[in-house]
Amino acid sequence: MTGPDQCVRDYAAKLPVASDWLLTLARSGDSMHLFASDISDPEDSQEYTATVAGAEFSGSGRPSGYFACGESRIYRAENHLAGRFSADRSRMTADEELVIYLPSGDVVTYHTEWSATKQ
Repeated sequence: MTGPDQCVRDYAAKLPVASDWLLTLARSGDSMHLFASDISDPEDSQEYTATVAGAEFSGSGRPSGYFACGESRIYRAENHLAGRFSADRSRMTADEELVIYLPSGDVVTYHTEWSATKQ
């Protein structure tokens, strides 16, 4: 996580974090829609649209909710996602980067590593 100290201090103190999310994939041709929701808080969810090329995929989405920075709640952000499926398509890994644009012009970035197994 990078960005102005007042924005990342409280979040960075809690890192690293591992959490369980439910991931639903819907694929049609080379397009894929991903919907991820926190198992402990299903209202905390993210949606992504991705393009698939072989075993690899990349896409983007808009985060739900807000990001607190000091006394402000920031709403302008975007997610970027890139990953790959295993040869048998039973597992996937991905790297997500959340980019948060602050009114000051500063940017906060938050990197997450995903690992999922088909159930």
